Amino acid sequence: MDSTTKKGIKRHSAFPSVDELLQSLEEIEITKRRRLSTDPIHKITSHETYLENSDDDGSNCMNLDQERDWSFLTPDLLIEILRLFDSMRDFMAFREVCWSWRRVAAPTRYALARQPPLFLCTGFQVSSEGFIDTNCLRLHILKLRQPHRVPSTLGYSHGFLISTIGLDYFDQTILFRNIFTRAEFLLPKTTEVFQRVRLSASPLSSECLVILFAPGDSIVQFCWSGQSHWRIGCIGSDEVLDDMLFLNGKLYALTNGKTLLSVDPFSWKVVVLGEDDEISREESTNSVSKWVLAECNGQLLLIGYLSLGGLRLYTWDDKSSKWASTSSLGGCAMFLSFGGFTGSIVPSGSRIRANCIYYFDHDRDGFYEYSLDDKILRYPFRYYGLQKGCMPVWVLPSLC
Repeated sequence: MDSTTKKGIKRHSAFPSVDELLQSLEEIEITKRRRLSTDPIHKITSHETYLENSDDDGSNCMNLDQERDWSFLTPDLLIEILRLFDSMRDFMAFREVCWSWRRVAAPTRYALARQPPLFLCTGFQVSSEGFIDTNCLRLHILKLRQPHRVPSTLGYSHGFLISTIGLDYFDQTILFRNIFTRAEFLLPKTTEVFQRVRLSASPLSSECLVILFAPGDSIVQFCWSGQSHWRIGCIGSDEVLDDMLFLNGKLYALTNGKTLLSVDPFSWKVVVLGEDDEISREESTNSVSKWVLAECNGQLLLIGYLSLGGLRLYTWDDKSSKWASTSSLGGCAMFLSFGGFTGSIVPSGSRIRANCIYYFDHDRDGFYEYSLDDKILRYPFRYYGLQKGCMPVWVLPSLC
């Protein structure tokens, strides 16, 4: 390739190819591995990488054996190259090149569209957390900003890990953490026991409503982003909650009597949308251990966990006010964490399949894939660092 030199900087007359760019990023990763391998504390094995979370601005670029200058690459072209990456390792290596590339590689749904789902290894290390890349089965390690403050992660929503900090169930503080930007912020201390968290929008939005509840209880705590205290609501005295879900700006609740409710978070007015005796019979006939609300392509869904393995899927019919059995996710894949529904995405990569539900089974200690097409339960992943009693969480970068 012809080149000219000006002020000691090598400039290429030909436009660099995508392969050349990816090769350079691989050289950056190799250089980083060599540097870290000299430190026994940070030694990386062949199946591990580190998610960079330093506080610098990324302006200190690594020196390569062969200098290249791609400063003339436009942000639009860099974004298109970034969208080719299908592993978190490549995405984070791209962000480490320089400050301008870090700014281009902001964690957005467009930039992360091809990133595969990750699942969080809780209790991996005292000062760090591990994430398994489902595409290449690589372990990524994220160091905690404050190792002495080890959070307990409950779920993932709108690009944020939802964690708690506290000594007991009655003294908990909600912590939101973004694994890409390292943004963190806290909500007020809670006043009631809870197990699940639901968000109406991104925690960065002033319109975000945070809902806390526990299955088997009728008490709900709710707080708008920026408020200094929690408010208390109740769905009624006769029934208790099974699950809650935000969909299209509305808050839905499912009771233990399989009654679907619509809740107004401003006035806390509860409206009964329908009761379904067939769902109750299904629960007793097929030994359904629990029910969770979900959504896919804007449609409200109900999922039943079978005690012997497998799932049942229903969609809500507004006309009949009944649940109707279905076996399609419209080409999407669904992910369920310990705390219920995490998200539905169009599959990317070879290990995630359309029309399948991925969830964790505590009785069998592993993540499972349930195909709605052939009704077969598979075990596609090996879960690194799993500890008894942990609460596994799916992380979906493309839904940030």
